[in-house]
Amino acid sequence: ALPIFFTLSGYFIARSVLRPPSFSGSRFIKNRSRRILPSYLIALFLVVALVDASAMIAAPPGSALLDFGLHLTLLHGWFGQYSLSIMGPYWTLSHEWCFYLLMLLGAPLLRSRRWWLLPVAMIVAAFLSRCGQYYSWWHLPKGIEHKFPISLWDQFAFGILAARLVDL
Repeated sequence: ALPIFFTLSGYFIARSVLRPPSFSGSRFIKNRSRRILPSYLIALFLVVALVDASAMIAAPPGSALLDFGLHLTLLHGWFGQYSLSIMGPYWTLSHEWCFYLLMLLGAPLLRSRRWWLLPVAMIVAAFLSRCGQYYSWWHLPKGIEHKFPISLWDQFAFGILAARLVDL
């Protein structure tokens, strides 16, 4: 089910980049921010205040602040030990946000004749990331699953390919 979610996200986000006659990066990121950040931030503060406050107090010095800061900036998906720590199911938002930033940077390429370079590069990056996961510094203890954001880019890439094929 999760690969389908990320593939559909790739499709719909690519369509939002391709559809307008001209692309505005600031409008793109503002729209995504308005859609996601308010409810995410409210949920984050509520969970920390009502559920995780005692766990964060008991955490080693600096660890709780780092954990909260990574969640606040949607960077927790890049760090296995913090990915699921505060709001487990929200790890996907960290990955989605990473993809928004990639699309913001990749929009000019996606809108060009060489559009195919973006999904191909994403598929290669995902493959290399998956190969490197087993030997990396952020590998988690057994039983804790963590998906490094880049290792899921191929799923987004298939959505991008579908979005471009609809335009042909």
